[in-house]
Amino acid sequence: HDAAHLEAVRQYCVQKWKRNCYTSVRNSSLIVIVELKMLGDEKAYLTGLAQELLGELGTAFPEDRVYLGIGRCYENILNLKRSFYEARAAMIMSILEESGNTAIHYDDLGIYKILLLQKNKKELLQFYLETSGRVDAYDQENHTEYLDTSKAYTACGFSIDQTAQRL
Repeated sequence: HDAAHLEAVRQYCVQKWKRNCYTSVRNSSLIVIVELKMLGDEKAYLTGLAQELLGELGTAFPEDRVYLGIGRCYENILNLKRSFYEARAAMIMSILEESGNTAIHYDDLGIYKILLLQKNKKELLQFYLETSGRVDAYDQENHTEYLDTSKAYTACGFSIDQTAQRL
């Protein structure tokens, strides 16, 4: 969207949350950081707040498709960057699923938490070593091709016949 349109959405968010809202426009996206005093279930509260915001934005800007990602809450401001990247990963999943006008919380990403966060190289390596890495090591030690067979089976839509033809 053009800068004027994003500015209108930004102003809307600032008016809604008054002084507890910090905003920035970056790469055609609006970043909204809200300072909250949390009591109880943070995830449920934030998801409800996001759904309320989506409803209001849908009314105020009906031509827009809004993708909203929610990062985890942290007590220390030093973790703000981490929360930002978590929210960004959740937003990317929303875009990939084409689920506009819904809010996705980072904790709901499952395995995609590892795949979507660029900063998680250690976690991704650990996940590989715990899963495919073990099969790969077995294949190398025993001169088998279980990992290649598994990849082919997955690529062939879990069809034994198609996998056999491919291999």
